[in-house]
Parts: sequence; C-alpha cells; structure tokens
Amino acid sequence: MIGLLTLVLMQGWQPCAPMPTPGYGFACAEVGSRIYAIGGVVSEVYPAVPRLAVEAYDAAADSWIVGFAPLPKPKWYTGCAALDGKIYVIGGWDGQSDLSRVDRFDPSTNTWDTVAPLPWPRWSLAGCAYEGNIYAIGGFSTALGYQRAVARFTSDSGVGHWDVVESLKTYRTNPAAAVAGGEMCAVGGLFFNALPTWERYQADSWVQSYRLMHFARSGAAAVGWGQWLCAIGGQSLHGPMNSVEMVNVDSGFWLNAAYLSVPRVFCGAAVADGFVVVIGGRDAYGVEGSVEKSDSTLFPSGIEESQSQMQVRTAPRWATVFSGRVRIACSSAAIYDGSGRRAFAGSGPVNVRLTPGVYFARVTGMDDQLVTGTITVVR
Repeated sequence: MIGLLTLVLMQGWQPCAPMPTPGYGFACAEVGSRIYAIGGVVSEVYPAVPRLAVEAYDAAADSWIVGFAPLPKPKWYTGCAALDGKIYVIGGWDGQSDLSRVDRFDPSTNTWDTVAPLPWPRWSLAGCAYEGNIYAIGGFSTALGYQRAVARFTSDSGVGHWDVVESLKTYRTNPAAAVAGGEMCAVGGLFFNALPTWERYQADSWVQSYRLMHFARSGAAAVGWGQWLCAIGGQSLHGPMNSVEMVNVDSGFWLNAAYLSVPRVFCGAAVADGFVVVIGGRDAYGVEGSVEKSDSTLFPSGIEESQSQMQVRTAPRWATVFSGRVRIACSSAAIYDGSGRRAFAGSGPVNVRLTPGVYFARVTGMDDQLVTGTITVVR
C-alpha cells in the first residue's frame, strides 16, 4: 500500500454565465446538477434591498434557471445546507433583527415550508449537512454576541427538531463549513478579528487543527471533495479577498491555489462535475454578480470506473471498481459519500455496491497501514 493521493492544483479560473439577480449573503447549495442561490441582499445601504429570488445555475449548460417560487420572507447571512434533495435556509437577518426561522425549499415541487426554528435567533452562521443531519454552526446573536454554539436538526415526523450539541472550540461569526475527509469542518470566521483557524467534528467533538490557513478570512465560502478542504475568498482587515487555499485534512499544510479573478466576500460556492463554481458576493465596490469556475478539476480523481465498464485499478491495487461495486482487500474500511454520510464501515474485505458519485475512503490494510483516497463511481 502507498500513502495519500497526489494533489493536482488548478491553473486558473474561467468566467461563467453571470447571476440573473446579483447579490451577496445569499444561501447557496447544490442539489443534483444545479447550484441554487437563494435570497440574500442586493444592497445594505439603508433601507436595505433584499434579494428574494431563487435561481439555479446549471454547470453543464453554463446557464441559469429562473422562475422558482421566491423566498417567503427577506433574510440574508443565513446558514444553508441541502439534505435529501431539499434546501434548508437557516436563521439569518432581515434588516431589523436576527431570526430563528428555518425555511425549507423543495426544488422538485418548487414549494416552501417551514420547519422547527433554531433554539435561539442568530445570523452570520454556517450550515452543513453531515451524516443525515443539518448543523447550524457559530454565528452572531444580538442578545448573546459572538457564537460558538452548534445545533443539530433531525428531520423526523412533521417539522423535525433541533438539539444543542458540543460547541466549537472558538467563537466564530461568518464561518464557512464543509465536509472533507468524512468529517465536518468549520473554517475561519470572525472573533473581533478574522480568524486563520479551523476545526473538525470528530466523534461528536470539535478538534482544533494546528494547521493554520495562510490568510485569516471571514465571510468565506468552503467546499470539500474527498479529503480536500478548500477555503474561497472572504475578507480580512484589508477588505474582500481573492485568495483560494486548500488542505488535505489528514496530512500536510494549507496550499495556495490560483487567485479568483475578483475579490469576493459573502459569495456562494459548490462543486459541480469536479469543478469548483464560485457565485456572486460583494467586492470592494459593491455587489458582484459574476460567476467563475476552476479550469481544471482541482481535486484528485481517485479510482474511476470507465464508460466501457472495464475494471480499473490503482497502481498499488488496493481497491477495484467494477459496475458500481467497490472491492477493497483490507482489514477494515470506512467509506463516506460527498455529504459525509457513511456508505460503508466495517471489517474487510470490502465488497459493496455504491451509486454513482465520489466517495472518500479510509482503509486499514492487511499490513495495518492507513491509506486514504477518493473513489469515483461513474456509469
């Protein structure tokens, strides 16, 4: 067995179709092949101009889909996450007060409903889907100030419910969150000043990483892909940033990637077809409606099943993929899908069928050596 897969850094960014309704501080999530931009604000100059639009970017077609039912009420600086094909828009600010309301959008029916509210109002928080639940992470409360509290939403019958779980190690307003390496990560944010730190949720407990980002950043976007965590844009004391950096959450330190073409804070980002897509935000002069994507896949492709359905092996042959079935000769393994949900965990050898997608695997070999990598299953 060999160690971690090799990172391929992106070479730059290319322009995409701009937002039909430019804005920032909007909720952003990917469902299927579409990236949704929901709500937000066009301008905060009094009186604030809210953005109620729901618009979806189709990365394959490089086009926007409009005409969805609008956000029921104005809100921005919300948390956001997608789970089971539905998008949760969590808390936020409406120009007068922080909110506990949680709105849920179903793209398949183009309808909104409201689920259980947060335990208390807050805004400038992050949302993340992890192991079948939605998490509300950090933020700011008018009554309580900077937040490090974390709440977990369980969608049971009816409107579901929230439980308060272990708090972050650091107070974080305007953090970003993503799943990488099978773990939920909270990145950057603000606690009097922008933060270069990040932490991981391991076994129901937050663990602060000693590997600092090169740049402190608040209001950034974050995406995860396999074991890679990527921090995008945000702002420092000097204003909006075009910096992009990434880390392998299991080893190594943060690496600088190609700069965005435009400095952005409070933008949206998601991974579509292996490309990182960055949407809107605010630059030093105001609202930014442009969209750009990485001009390479950025993340390592791992193990792929070819279109001809022929068997493909890695060089060390620690895993094979054939017709959607993953086989790994090992003593134990854990496999996670893109949302961080376990697809398999147990002793080896592994012989499991997976739906098409990209998975992250932690494998302990017969020689007791730990190997991590991505597994891509395509049809």
